[in-house]
Amino acid sequence: MRRWMKIVAAIGVVGLVASGGYWVSRHQNEPQQATPTKQHLVKQLKLVALGDSLTQGVGDTTPAHGYPGRIATALKKQTKIPTTALNLGKEGDRSDQILKRLNASARQQLAVKQANVIVLTAGGNDLLKVLQGAIVGHSEAEVTKAVQGTVPHYTANLQALLARVRQLNPKAALFLFGNYNPLYVYFPNFTAINTSVTTYNKVNATMVTKYDGYYVPTFKQLTYGQYQNGHARQDLIMQANEVGTNFLAALSSTRVQAAEKNNFLSPADHFHPNAKGYDLMTKALLQKMLLHDSWQYTKIGGQ
Repeated sequence: MRRWMKIVAAIGVVGLVASGGYWVSRHQNEPQQATPTKQHLVKQLKLVALGDSLTQGVGDTTPAHGYPGRIATALKKQTKIPTTALNLGKEGDRSDQILKRLNASARQQLAVKQANVIVLTAGGNDLLKVLQGAIVGHSEAEVTKAVQGTVPHYTANLQALLARVRQLNPKAALFLFGNYNPLYVYFPNFTAINTSVTTYNKVNATMVTKYDGYYVPTFKQLTYGQYQNGHARQDLIMQANEVGTNFLAALSSTRVQAAEKNNFLSPADHFHPNAKGYDLMTKALLQKMLLHDSWQYTKIGGQ
C-alpha cells in the first residue's frame, strides 16, 4: 500500500512540475505589457504662428491682432496652463516666402524648435497670384483649368515649408488653416473662385496630414458669412449681376464701397476678416486643438 502511495505522490510531483513548466513557457511567449505612460500637464504652453496676413491679423481692429492673441487667451482659460503666442505672420507672403523668412531668421527657427504648438496660414496669396493673371477675360472653365495647372507647384512649395517646420520640431502639435473666398457675397454666380479655393484647400488638408498635423477649415464660415443656409445664398445669387468678362471692373467697384456685405470681413479692404471673422477662426482652431490635445502633456516612462 505504501508503495502505491509513493508512486501516486511521485506522479503528482511530476504533474505539478510539468504544469508549472507549461505555465512559465506559455507566459514567456506572451507579449509583455508596456510600462504605463504617465502624462503630466506642460508647465508652459508655447504657441508659434507662422504665415501670411491671416496670421498677422490684418483687418482686425482690436488689440488681439488676429487669431494668435485670441487663441492664447482661450487656451489659458480652457486649460489653466500659462500660454504665450508668438505671431510671425506677414501680409502678402506666399508659401515659399514664409519658408524663406523662416530660413533667414535664427530667431524664428529657435521659436519653432521650442514650440509646443505650431499654427500656419498659407496658400491664399499663392492662389491670389494665379487668379490675378487668369481671371480677367477668361471663362470660368479656363480659370479653373489654370488654377488646376498650378497645383503641383503649390504642393511642392507647401511640402517644403511643412518639411522644414518638422525638421526643426518633429514633436509639436501642428495645425494648418484652410482659406476662404472673400468675394463670394459680391459674385456668387462666379463659381470658379469657390472651386479654386477648394482645390488649394484640398492640398492644405492632404499635406498637413502627411506631416502629422491637422487641418482647420474656415471656408464655409468665412466665405458665406451670414448667408449660411441655402435659401439665403439663393437670394444672394438672384440679386447678383452677371460678371462676364468685366470681372476686373466689377471687382474695382467693390473696393470703393464703404460697407461690407459679409458680416465677418473687414470693410477696409473687403478681403480680410474683421474681429468677428478672427473670432470664428479662433473658435475653429480651439475646437480642433481640444480634439487633438497631446500638446497639453509631457510623457514620462512607457515605450
